[in-house]
Amino acid sequence: MRFYRIILICVLLAGGLGLRAGTVRLINGKSFTGLVRIDDENHLIVSGAKGEKVRVPLAQVGYASFEPPENLGALQAGAPLPGQGTGLLGAYYSRPSLKGRVVYRIDETVNFNWGMDRPMFDVNRDYFSIRWLGEVEAPVSGTYTFYLNANDGGELTVGEELKLGQFDEDAGFVTKGKMQLEAGKRYPLTLDFHDNYGIAHVRLEWSGPGIAKSPIPRRQLYPRLPGAENIGASRGLLGCYYRNRFFYGDVKARVDPQMSFQWDKGPAKEFPADNYSVRWMGQLRADRDGQHRLHIVCDEGVRLWLDGQLVVNEMRNSVRQEFSPVMSLEKGRRYDVRLEMVNRAGGPLLKMEWTEPGRPRAVVPADNLHATMEPPPLPANVETADLSRTLGVFTWGGSRIVRGIVSADDSTVRFVEDSQPRRISTINVSRIVFQPIPEKFIGRLTDRRQGALLKTGEFVEGKFHSVTDGSLRLDSVLLGRRAYGLLDVLAIQIEKPAPKPPAKAQFVAHLEDGSIFHIEGCRPDEGQLHLDDPTVGEFSIPAGELVSLDRIERE
Repeated sequence: MRFYRIILICVLLAGGLGLRAGTVRLINGKSFTGLVRIDDENHLIVSGAKGEKVRVPLAQVGYASFEPPENLGALQAGAPLPGQGTGLLGAYYSRPSLKGRVVYRIDETVNFNWGMDRPMFDVNRDYFSIRWLGEVEAPVSGTYTFYLNANDGGELTVGEELKLGQFDEDAGFVTKGKMQLEAGKRYPLTLDFHDNYGIAHVRLEWSGPGIAKSPIPRRQLYPRLPGAENIGASRGLLGCYYRNRFFYGDVKARVDPQMSFQWDKGPAKEFPADNYSVRWMGQLRADRDGQHRLHIVCDEGVRLWLDGQLVVNEMRNSVRQEFSPVMSLEKGRRYDVRLEMVNRAGGPLLKMEWTEPGRPRAVVPADNLHATMEPPPLPANVETADLSRTLGVFTWGGSRIVRGIVSADDSTVRFVEDSQPRRISTINVSRIVFQPIPEKFIGRLTDRRQGALLKTGEFVEGKFHSVTDGSLRLDSVLLGRRAYGLLDVLAIQIEKPAPKPPAKAQFVAHLEDGSIFHIEGCRPDEGQLHLDDPTVGEFSIPAGELVSLDRIERE
């Protein structure tokens, strides 16, 4: 069974769907950009910038975006303006609350899943924090949604309007917020991340006019740091200069295109000639396969890491020497580089050269040095959603209703007033998740056992009886009927879910609040959408709450 996404961020009008701007990608990979509208229940029409029209069978569509920019004329006149950014400046702290020793680098995107590993080879696995600083630029004017997924905690600020985030030391969180962005204008962006203990990950994404939900790309992000010089340059290494020998305190940052220095009067303006330290961060790209010899020439202390390996460790050096480690490099691959030097008595020389296979020795060119850190590939299973970690009422068919529960018994689950749906038959409910489930407890909630998972991690077996007056009641053969306060309950498993969506379901509908319904279809009517979910029944929602439809292709 496969899902093909059809994003529908649109306003439904009486009698049909209005004209919208976006992108259509077919299952075979072919794509179209322009004004998109639904022609009938089986076709889309894409009107290009030059007036051409393409009628596309809906059955061939893998993805379609409908959200319009504020100025459709600008989109018709040409493609959205891509940015020239390089990423965000990341300050990696050795302690929580942005305290302790800090290492700076430029990250192309914020899309990390460290699991139980370190975020950087000499940063703690737990109890660390990171602050990313920069600016974000929209390619097209319109409404953008920012998404923050962080474990354990994070806070995002964009401009003066958007601020979102929270801290959950056990399970992390996912949140989002919207704001208007003007094409070509840069907005200040700050993202703080905090890890307490256990698994750590953080992802910053956006969606907007013609842009599907995805990590914010490097070209739309610009690093910043007060007092820094040209840190938006992409070629070279990011140098952080300290007015002491201990890589600590106030820093002067700049991108140095090559590692070839002769500092007779100090490394930078208003810097002393003695007693300073410098750390360079970035990546090295090889043009050829094979053995490469690096040549580090210096007057004083130096250290070099390449791809996480310490290959030169001579911090006590006090005379001019050359250190020449040999590394096997692959053509086109980028290797993390960290070069550190300490000046005590005025030794002004530092060079990083290399001898490539079949080429003479030379200073490493700026074109082979990247000031930005390309994010590592994510684990293969990082996109796998674990429904047990998501809040809501789950049906046996896989639907999830994110609504507040007023009460529940063995016949009906009732939601808060003005919710749609207003109720659901308990016989169709598989699981109710009241609070985020910590990673360490996920395995204790299974489809095979009926009962409640408590906040302590204990799983209490029993048959669901009711939810009322702030308590969950379970019936147990051994213990009889027992009540548990809802603040002490993470989730309740009622019945085993089906392995596949209901046979009648044709689409997966995603709503603004995170609810998911497996529906037979949707019917517009005067600004409302009528949805029919075999496990929920028929109900109506405002048209603007529909975010996307995924077609279900059954094998």
